[in-house]
Amino acid sequence: MPKTCFVIGWAGLGISRRKRDWLEKRLMCESIRRWHSQYICSHVPEIVEAAPTPEGVGKYIEQRESDFQIFKRQFIDNAGARLNEHLFDDRKARPKPWFTSNTSGDTSGPIKFPANQNRREGDDDNSALQQLLSAYENIWFQGQADYTAYYLGEGPLASHPSTQKRILDRYGFSMVIVTLVLHAAIVIGVCSGISELKHPFVHVMAVVAALGALSIRVLEDGLQPSAHLVRLSVYNEEIDSARRLFQEATELQDKLRAIRTFEEASSRDLHEFLRTVAKARYVL
Repeated sequence: MPKTCFVIGWAGLGISRRKRDWLEKRLMCESIRRWHSQYICSHVPEIVEAAPTPEGVGKYIEQRESDFQIFKRQFIDNAGARLNEHLFDDRKARPKPWFTSNTSGDTSGPIKFPANQNRREGDDDNSALQQLLSAYENIWFQGQADYTAYYLGEGPLASHPSTQKRILDRYGFSMVIVTLVLHAAIVIGVCSGISELKHPFVHVMAVVAALGALSIRVLEDGLQPSAHLVRLSVYNEEIDSARRLFQEATELQDKLRAIRTFEEASSRDLHEFLRTVAKARYVL
């Protein structure tokens, strides 16, 4: 028995380590995506100014690569510490949603376009700017909208919370009903003396049904489909709201404000996802 407990303990520890490693990789993947998105928004003037010439584009890319290496040293190379910031119990300690600085070192959000002294009147209609904003909407807004729509719909049991919830609810309810019916049959058999209802097979099936219901409950606690569905639904609504603001905005600053709203929603969704998965346990 002690050996069995030792093996089970080590197996649980191994699973916990693998889950944390997976969470760190997921955090890094999402952070890199958000860094590139935020870097574009924080350097709109530089991008518009650099776009007309190959030399300007090359210089911008070189600067972006240099800034990414700084981000990598501060964030990617300290994945464990960054994950702990999300899993910390104090909700006020949640990491700031904007971690890309602009040319002035400000990390509070998108740079104000007029800060570029080379900006000319009418640059809001610049083709490079329009291409940039259109690309942002198609890649980031649409990409995240597709992500939420995909996981809110039906799909593989292993990855889609809606499918998980539907199947677990159905079979969980069925197992509970079967358990109640079998136990009722046993009680009737004992009270009325019907030997068929008191047969050991009926007792065994009642226990099996109860264990089945308990197992489904364990799976539900581990997969957390309801929590993920709520999170994804809220995130989907926030994406739609921010995208409408972006599309309806006529001034660049209003579009950047919509982008800031979108980035904050993305940060909240990632934060809730990490905490939900970290707290999930398959425990009897």
